[in-house]
Amino acid sequence: MECYNDTVLECYNDTVLECYNDTVLECYNDTVLECYNDTVLECYNDTVVECYNDTVVECYNDTVVECYNDTVLECYNDTVVECYNNTVVECYNDTVSECYNDTILECYNDTVLECYDTVLECYNDTVLECYNDTVVECYNDTILE
Repeated sequence: MECYNDTVLECYNDTVLECYNDTVLECYNDTVLECYNDTVLECYNDTVVECYNDTVVECYNDTVVECYNDTVLECYNDTVVECYNNTVVECYNDTVSECYNDTILECYNDTVLECYDTVLECYNDTVLECYNDTVVECYNDTILE
């Protein structure tokens, strides 16, 4: 399997390719490719590709692609793409794209694009291009610039 200086425990019907200095525990029916200096724990029916110096914990039926120096916790049926130096926690059925140096908490069924601020509790809203602002409790509204 080409595993050097690694520990592989309890892997059933899985494929592990090119893992260096990593630990893979309890992987069922999953595919792990090119993981360097990372830790992957309890991933079911998921795909983890190209994660460097990151931690992925408890991801079910999700896709995590190109995460550098970030932390992704408890993401269900969501897509997280290109997040640098940010923290995304508790995102359900949402899409988060291009978030730099921001904090996004509790966003349900919303779309947040290019926001360089703090957005808290936005339901069924659209927030576009908000700079140096704070948006709190926006219901069924559209805020532009």
